[in-house]
Amino acid sequence: MSCSIGISGDKTTAKYAAKQNKPHGITIIHPEKSAETLSDAPVTDLCGIAKGIERFLNAHGVYKWVT
Repeated sequence: MSCSIGISGDKTTAKYAAKQNKPHGITIIHPEKSAETLSDAPVTDLCGIAKGIERFLNAHGVYKWVT
């Protein structure tokens, strides 16, 4: 059985962190570094952002996660 763990100050960032070192990793994103870490992430890397929402955001000029 494999497991990936993401630890951060909020649920969304923790889920993003868990995806970074699959399948056997632990990733910690400190809350004070979360904006810096997520700033280059495409919006689809975040939990709950699927293709439909991505198209909507892209149409409004949003391509990366910015806090």
